[in-house]
Amino acid sequence: MRWKNSLKSKIILYFIIFTTIPLFLSSSWILYEMYKSKENSVFHKHLQLLKIVQEESDNIASNIEYLGEYVKKEYPLTKHHLITDLIELQKNISTILILDKNGILIDFATNIKNKNLFKGYDYSNTKHFVSVKSTNNPYWSDVYLSNVSLKPEISYSLKIDENHIAVLIVNLGILNDFAKKFKSDDGSTMVRIMDSDGIFLAHPDYPYYISQRKSVQNSNLYKEYILKDHTYKQIKFNSVEQGNNIGIYGTTQKLHWHVFVRESYDFLFKSFNNLLLIIGYFIFLLILLSIYFSIKLFNSILKPLDILVSNMNNMAHDKYSKDIQRTDYIELDNLLENFIFMQEKVKNRERKIFSEIEKNREKDIQLFEQSKMASMGEMIGNIAHQWRQPLSIISTAATGMQMQKEYDVLTNDSFEDICKMINTQAQYLSKTIDDFKNFIKGERILETYDLKECMESFIELVTPTAKSHNLNLILNFEEDITLNGYPNELKQCLINIFNNAKDALMDLEDKDKLLFITTSKKKNHVSIDIKDSAGGIPESILLKIFDPYFTTKHKSKGTGLGLHILYRIIVDGMKGSILAKNVTFIYNKKEYLGANFTISLPNKEKALKEP
Repeated sequence: MRWKNSLKSKIILYFIIFTTIPLFLSSSWILYEMYKSKENSVFHKHLQLLKIVQEESDNIASNIEYLGEYVKKEYPLTKHHLITDLIELQKNISTILILDKNGILIDFATNIKNKNLFKGYDYSNTKHFVSVKSTNNPYWSDVYLSNVSLKPEISYSLKIDENHIAVLIVNLGILNDFAKKFKSDDGSTMVRIMDSDGIFLAHPDYPYYISQRKSVQNSNLYKEYILKDHTYKQIKFNSVEQGNNIGIYGTTQKLHWHVFVRESYDFLFKSFNNLLLIIGYFIFLLILLSIYFSIKLFNSILKPLDILVSNMNNMAHDKYSKDIQRTDYIELDNLLENFIFMQEKVKNRERKIFSEIEKNREKDIQLFEQSKMASMGEMIGNIAHQWRQPLSIISTAATGMQMQKEYDVLTNDSFEDICKMINTQAQYLSKTIDDFKNFIKGERILETYDLKECMESFIELVTPTAKSHNLNLILNFEEDITLNGYPNELKQCLINIFNNAKDALMDLEDKDKLLFITTSKKKNHVSIDIKDSAGGIPESILLKIFDPYFTTKHKSKGTGLGLHILYRIIVDGMKGSILAKNVTFIYNKKEYLGANFTISLPNKEKALKEP
């Protein structure tokens, strides 16, 4: 025996599937996008701070190098006074040493109160002497614990002349003080600075790491990110002291110091994750409610249909009576009564009369349907004509983005540009429907608008098409032209003319594809001129191009409605005029022949008025 399915069960099942699955997928996508948006926001904040810290670190190093050159140039002339003045002026330099060619201290200046310095001290075995003595190049030292200040410092050494070497000692406290300025919402500092060997130079949360010369070389952070050069990428790592972190890593140009900008991942995303969880619960509840109400809805709809089917079955077998079972719906009850009435009439009328009535009824229905379909066809044809170009742009943009994604070359900027382009075209499609509906109903909204802004919006819509077909747009929009009218309808007209010009220019082979668009304000009107270099319109059809259904294109490419609709909008809807003619013009010392469309609209002084 063949198993039969329940139609009602299938309808309910399919409805639940087609309502809950899109809801689930769209909700999941929204949650994912919200999470990625949060990560991107954190990344851009960290990247900006990283650049600030890198710039400041490089500025400190550059300043020390500049001061070193200044000492090299001026010390032979001013001696001790120079380094004393520099110590007073430059707070980031704690001590300046002057060594002779044998590494013996012969002069110094310091801002350290309990100084442990004296002339004659032997520095000949120190790196800042040996490195400069042997190479003649300036030398930046690693971090070391100073025997003068007993604090972590770095030094910059350079040779003044053959008999003198200058050593500028920098207290790392300036880096730590600078890093303290940047705090996250949980109270911890965001900036960490390490030298090229991974030894801390600045760690405001744990400053003793600097005096202990603590290194991160054995940490996963150093192995997974620093050694693998994951610069300027968002990273997530774990630290013993501060748990899960999210941040970004970069290297300074001058001294190749490692700079980390980080925040607590758990703190940043705790409230956000709670929000996502609440939204997830809400979506789950929404899905359950959707299923519940779907079942209730279809039961309420299908139950009256069951009653209707039962009554009709009884009527078909002559088992009906006037005490038939009623439903809660007027339409269904009326339908039952009509069936009863029709059946009674059938029994009381002769077959011939009934046949004639049925024929007339079928003719009326056919005429009504033909009239309705003709109206719908005209409307759909008009809309389709306006939609063809934006849909082509959307399809091209989406396909291009898909190919970029497949080849892993899709960038954030490209993604945002394509999405913006698709959204612009989609908004235009939606607006087109409203404009056609309002135009037919006579309910258009008159508004004051800037013509240049309207023209720039139109150019934004057609630029992708112009670029893809190698069209050269030459634009000249006059400033401060204000009109009262219907800007979206005007853009539809301009797109119609642009599409015709584009099709004509595409037939050119190895010729300049030029399209000039100009606006100008006359005494009593405003003119918009669109001129191409496609060779002009044949004189035999020039006077027919605004007639309905007149076209020279194949039926797959044109309906003959575009210019007719344009004419109606400009002349009837905007009380303006449009003129098409062939013109010869010179551009870049070269002569061209093309079609020129001139749209004239009343200026603001003679503007349209609401009816």
